Amino acid sequence: MNKKLWLGFGVAFLLLLTSWQAQAKSTTIPAFTNWQNTLQVPLIHSQSQSESLAANARVAWDAQFLYLTVFVQDNSVGPKHSVLRDFGDRDHVSIYLDAQGNGKSQGRTKPSVTDYIFIVSPKNVFGDPMLTSFAYGGHEHLRLNLRSINYSVAVNDHGYVVEIYLPWSLLGVTPKEGDMIGLALVVRDVDQRGLLGEVSSVRANPHFRPSGWQQFRLQ
Repeated sequence: MNKKLWLGFGVAFLLLLTSWQAQAKSTTIPAFTNWQNTLQVPLIHSQSQSESLAANARVAWDAQFLYLTVFVQDNSVGPKHSVLRDFGDRDHVSIYLDAQGNGKSQGRTKPSVTDYIFIVSPKNVFGDPMLTSFAYGGHEHLRLNLRSINYSVAVNDHGYVVEIYLPWSLLGVTPKEGDMIGLALVVRDVDQRGLLGEVSSVRANPHFRPSGWQQFRLQ
């Protein structure tokens, strides 16, 4: 291969790396117009023993919803145990949301009344997607109407894609430009032996601490 071609590959890679770094540092979520005008949130922090596991997400908002799409690469998708309603023994995406955006400034170590954790499994034992919420020892939203959340899961040969529209009304928020939210995304790959792998958008561990969720401004 000649030097000019190598140089071209090098320049292309540097441009791509610069783009990824800029997207990773961006802290503004654009108003939704189309899926090209969304913020990319890379899940680059790995505790994975699964070579096939990788993920990234797209986020946007409008007056009604916070829109999230999570793209998961996973060679084996589905329930690994026979437990019907437990997300812990099956592949899942966790969405950690601080609706008021003050978890970091207040140093919260457990979810409060303004924090929400949603968990989507691509398949239950019947092959259907499953949505639930969890508190991790924090505030439990016992009256949360999960039926008001529009979500879907598309499983493919290389993994699955989760789309979820979270109504601001469910979160007790009337959003406006300039508002802050806290957000963390985690994808876990589980089998009969337990956790095979995990990728996340934040370094915080444990992930349920709102003080470790990334801060975003609605633009």
